[in-house]
Amino acid sequence: MPTTISDAALNAALDVLTGIELEFDIFDARMSDLECYCEECAAEAGSEQFTYQNYGLLGGGVPSGWEPGTDEAAECRSDGPTALRAQYDLLTRFVDWVEGAFDDIDMGVGHSCHVHVNVSPHVGPAVSVQHITDAWFEMRDEAYTLVAHDGRLQSAWCKPLHSGDQLRESKWQELVLNSVGSVELRLFDATTDVDLLHRRMDFVQRWVACALQREWAAAAYDAAKRAAEVAVHSMT
Repeated sequence: MPTTISDAALNAALDVLTGIELEFDIFDARMSDLECYCEECAAEAGSEQFTYQNYGLLGGGVPSGWEPGTDEAAECRSDGPTALRAQYDLLTRFVDWVEGAFDDIDMGVGHSCHVHVNVSPHVGPAVSVQHITDAWFEMRDEAYTLVAHDGRLQSAWCKPLHSGDQLRESKWQELVLNSVGSVELRLFDATTDVDLLHRRMDFVQRWVACALQREWAAAAYDAAKRAAEVAVHSMT
């Protein structure tokens, strides 16, 4: 039976730090046909041609809250750890930008929309690895309905975790540990469907809230257990 999630947990989840990576290919008449995209060769393309090094500038500049990068294709990333509540507006801005900046882009099964959730409390609001993993096993069937392409569920880049699996650093699982101090959800594919992107954030909110609620319950249990032990000790 699914866990009933409290309003307190849902509100707290919106403050947890997150990050998003969105991949896309650029098919634009202004895109350079360079075979090499190193900085030296990209400079030879001229100031009016797009490359994967300069697309974030020639495309009018990526919107505030994002930074351009490359990972096989073009990739826009959150500009640092960002509270989940801010991601809705940032995703809308991204879609408005990417659809207006280029003649043609492609987001297919192999283009990812990775979501990072902070597990490092010293950085800011976070969840525990164990509880976010437990919550994933409880709620992931809902996440599977939020992919843009059916083939994404068969992708080698996001193979399902098996019950009892421990999270590790990997490029091949749907949920992994990331060296930047986050748990990375690799299931979702990139899309310009704003409604779908927002529904994914709704899911992430509930997922994180479920993890927080589990964490709070475990802490309360441990506190009660310690109090009982102290009471027994004081009576002896």
